[in-house]
Amino acid sequence: MLKIYLDLQKKTKLNLKELLEAQVCKSNKALSKISIKISSGSQVTLIDDIFSFGTFDYEFILDNKVNFVYLCNIFSKDNDKLSKRDSAPDILSKKIKVKLIGQDSCAKCFYRILGTGCENYNIKTCQEHWAQKTESFFEIKGVVQDSSKIICDSEIKISIEAKESIANQVCKGLILTKNGHFIATPKFQVETNETSCVHGAAISTVDSEQIFYCQSRGINYSDSYELLVNSFLSNSIFKEPQAL
Repeated sequence: MLKIYLDLQKKTKLNLKELLEAQVCKSNKALSKISIKISSGSQVTLIDDIFSFGTFDYEFILDNKVNFVYLCNIFSKDNDKLSKRDSAPDILSKKIKVKLIGQDSCAKCFYRILGTGCENYNIKTCQEHWAQKTESFFEIKGVVQDSSKIICDSEIKISIEAKESIANQVCKGLILTKNGHFIATPKFQVETNETSCVHGAAISTVDSEQIFYCQSRGINYSDSYELLVNSFLSNSIFKEPQAL
């Protein structure tokens, strides 16, 4: 496992790919398992634009009063215009665990996935609260078309020490074709009553009335379709993502 320690006392935006490439050059270790600990008082936005079919296992450890934002867009290079890909199944697995071990730390994690062709995406997330007054907000949105599949396994853990903590997890899927699959499995384990924990999943298709509304405003069918899909991916109930 590659271990990284970040000590950032001011608001910082980092690219995960660039960060890992620099660390790998120093350590000569593989990228498959990474543990990143963030020091007290840090404010970090981490952009994960690594797209490579394979398995990735990330762990983020947050000390006291850390404000952590993780943005992950998983789009293959062929997906700019919702293009179709006919190929052998490609599988990408990402496991992301956030451990809030310091009081008053906060994590917001956003995932955007667009699957085409025979692509399979296995996303596992875990929000672990180990200290008082910690907050975590996880949002996963996925769009599937062709024969692609997205599987989301999301878990919240709140220890007995994590009183007055808040944990939210939302998973939403948009299915564009009859052969596309979106599977969401939210679960939680809470050891104290003095906390707020919310989780849920929703799966839908493109609304024909919304398509009709766009067309009545002079937008053709193809552009209307793409507009609604991009709107679904870019909007967030936790206010972070806009541009994709």
